[in-house]
Amino acid sequence: MISLDSSILIDYFRKTQKEKTAFYKLSGQYPHFAISIITVLKYCAGQTPIKNVLANYF
Repeated sequence: MISLDSSILIDYFRKTQKEKTAFYKLSGQYPHFAISIITVLKYCAGQTPIKNVLANYF
């Protein structure tokens, strides 16, 4: 298992040719991935206003 950084996920979600991304290449080598809570929050912050995301948890 390896931990993914936000840059790996952002690269994957932005590109139209997924097979050219680092995530795609890593998925052939590793069956499981971990994502830190910081990476999750960074991703969520880029998708929706952070206040709305955090409001769902408290």
